[in-house]
Order: sequence, then C-alpha cells, then structure tokens
Amino acid sequence: MANFSRQRLLVRHWNAGVARIPGWPKSKLTEPPYAKRFTGPAWEDFPQGLRDDIDAYCERIAKRHRTAGGRIVRPCKASTIDMRRRELIAAVRAAVDAGIPLEELNSLRELLRPDRVEIIIEYYWGKNGERPSLYTIDLVSRLLALARSAALPEAEIARLDEIRIALDQYRSTGLTEKNRTFMRQIAHGDVWRKVVRLPRKLMAWATANRQTKPIRAAVTAQLAIAILILIRAPIRMQNLASIRIGINLVRPGGAGAPYMLVFPDYDVKNGVPLEFEFDEDTTALIDEYIHQHRPQLMRGFNHDYLFPGEAHGLKLTKTLSKQISDRLWKELGLKITPHQFRHAAAYIMLNADPGNYELVRRVLGHRSVATTRNFYIGLETLEATRLFGEIVTKLERDEPPTKPHLAKKTHA
Repeated sequence: MANFSRQRLLVRHWNAGVARIPGWPKSKLTEPPYAKRFTGPAWEDFPQGLRDDIDAYCERIAKRHRTAGGRIVRPCKASTIDMRRRELIAAVRAAVDAGIPLEELNSLRELLRPDRVEIIIEYYWGKNGERPSLYTIDLVSRLLALARSAALPEAEIARLDEIRIALDQYRSTGLTEKNRTFMRQIAHGDVWRKVVRLPRKLMAWATANRQTKPIRAAVTAQLAIAILILIRAPIRMQNLASIRIGINLVRPGGAGAPYMLVFPDYDVKNGVPLEFEFDEDTTALIDEYIHQHRPQLMRGFNHDYLFPGEAHGLKLTKTLSKQISDRLWKELGLKITPHQFRHAAAYIMLNADPGNYELVRRVLGHRSVATTRNFYIGLETLEATRLFGEIVTKLERDEPPTKPHLAKKTHA
C-alpha cells in the first residue's frame, strides 16, 4: 500500500509537469487504483432513482445554496462534496447489510424514512460499541438536514429529530483530554509567550535569507504569517487556508491602513460572520510577506490566495496545517495543532476576564454562548484550583490571604 501511495504521488507530479513545464513529455501517466475498501453493493448496482437523487444533492451543494431554514451558504469544497457522497453511499450499504432490500431504496426519500434511518444508526452503533461514535452522532444530524431539504412530511422529520436528540446525549462536551493537557501546558510558564513571539522570529530569519535561500525563506515567512493570524484571529483551519487578498484580507481605510480579516456568514462553518482588526505591526508583517516572499511561491499562478500551494492555486488545508504543527515542534518543541489556537484564545480571555463567555463566543464565532460555556467551563476550574493553592501557601507562610481574583467578575 505504501508503494502504491508513492507511485500515485510520483504520477501526480509527472502529470503536473505536462501542463506547467515547457519541453516536458506530453504523455500523462495513469495512477495505480486504490484498493477496494467497502463491502456491499457497488454504486452501479444502486437503483437509478437513488443514484440520480445523490447526484442531484451533490450538484446542489456544489453551488451557493439555501438551507432548509432559509440561510444561504457558500458552495461546498470538492473534498466536502466527496465526503458527503461517500457518507450517503456508506449509509445505503449499511442499510442493505442490516437487512433492507436494495431495490426498496429507490430514492433518497426512501433512504431517509425514520424507520430506515433508525436501522442504519443501530447498525453503526452496534459496530461502535457501548457508545455511538461521533461519526454516527453526526450522521443523524446530516440525514435530518437532508430530510428537511427534501421536504419530507413533518411527522417524519419530527421522528428523525427525536433520533438525533437521543444520540446527541452521547456527544462529548468540553475539552478532550488531549486538549486539557495542552491547556495545562500553556497555563504554566512562558509557553504561550514563546508562541506569540515566534512569527517575528521566523520573519527575521526569512528576511535575512531571502537572497540566498528564496524558497525556504518564503515558506518560512508563509508559516510565520499563518501562525501570526491564528494568534491574532483564532479562526478555523479551513478559513485560514482559504484567505483571499482583497476579499477576506481587506483595508477598509484605504491604502496604507491596517488590515482587517473578514468572513461573511456563508464562508464560515456555522454561519456566524467573523471580523478581526489587525494593528499596524501585524499589518506590516503581512505586507512584508505579501510583497517580498509570496511572489516566490506563486509558481506561475495568478490568483489572490494569501497562502499559495505548490500544485494548486491555494495550499491545501491539510498541508498548511501539518506545516504549522511541524514548525511549532521544530522551533519550540511544542505539539500544537492549528485548531488549538482557538482553545488557547479562550484560555487567555477567560484568564483575563473570568466568566466572560460572551466575549469568547464572539471571538471564536460560536452561535450559542451555551456552546462556549459547555466547552470551556473547565478552564476556570483550572484557574480556581491554582488560586486555592496560592491561598494555602500564604496560610502556610503566615501571610494574610488575599481575595481570589477569579470571583471578581461574573457575567450573565
């Protein structure tokens, strides 16, 4: 399998050269096929009506479209469409494996009937073990949303919603142990201060090596700006990778004014628009990257993406994410994912202003303050136990205890 993966990568690089490199041989190579990873009926064996419905659904979400609730959302990325298609195909195969005759599933409406969705979910849950996996829990929500867009009868939608609610109680709330470990790490010493100072350090190296190592310097500058933006604007990785100059990265005050980072609701996962205003120092570093380093990474492309990739218009999300994590490990010895910048931002805000979940909600772009509170309530427990330790230490030293600052503010 590893050999096939390397062959596929080699073939893709060869075929990319056909279009981009003068004098390159014009013959394109064929990638080795992927191993068959499923059991059950093949796509070609699905009833025609079901195939047509799945194709139509994928075509609809590939365009700017309206949800069942009336909200306009952006077109889904090709990778998201592929994932949604595979989820539906897998659900059909699960239904058949659970005993539902394939010929009865002749449309999405037939697949989405509550009695059949219940069978599919029980099938997945049985494979998960005692608790349903996040995939199983999320699948119910997606099938419910699809049922609403397909205008199923209200009684059937209500039954699907009951199934969703029943599974949602198994959804984990709060931070995972991995993220709690990360939070304990940044709560002590100068860990986050080192992270905050890293972009300027990387940009200084890139500037010093721009003439002798232009590509390495440009990639370093690119990662410096990606990390800087995550520090100043803790956005989701999908939004970070897709930033476009003049569309998301804008200067409302005109040329020379500080940058703002803006995402309309249809560009954000949960439909909450985001806006971040950058200061002059941040703006200066971004300009340095755009004018001095970014041209080295364009490789003949002409586009407005802030983070160009090697074989695509923009750098792939997973590539940029891995490069950020790898550089943080290399420079600081810290295992940090880009998404954990959001958790760090929550910790910083709640540490400075305990109980202000509304502030955290607005910065992170959550739709509900309840989501924010459920996720980060434990951060204040960490701070509270630290303050308790300080009180005990003062008693031990016969020092007068001071009022804990954690209780200083409360927010509705």
